[in-house]
Amino acid sequence: MTEEELKSVVDNLLQMQNNNEYNFQLLQARIDMLQKQLDDLNDVREVFRLPKPENQNRDAFEQIN
Repeated sequence: MTEEELKSVVDNLLQMQNNNEYNFQLLQARIDMLQKQLDDLNDVREVFRLPKPENQNRDAFEQIN
């Protein structure tokens, strides 16, 4: 392997690392945005007191025997 080839390989590796870091930042920003949306939706559910998903099909009044 010549010196030029080695330099090219190192440059490619550094560029790949830089791309990975950039993509990670993009993904982290999207994750943060989705988390904020989930928090906002939970706030809306609290405001309107929407039922939790596991209680949606429950009878309005449960009978006690």
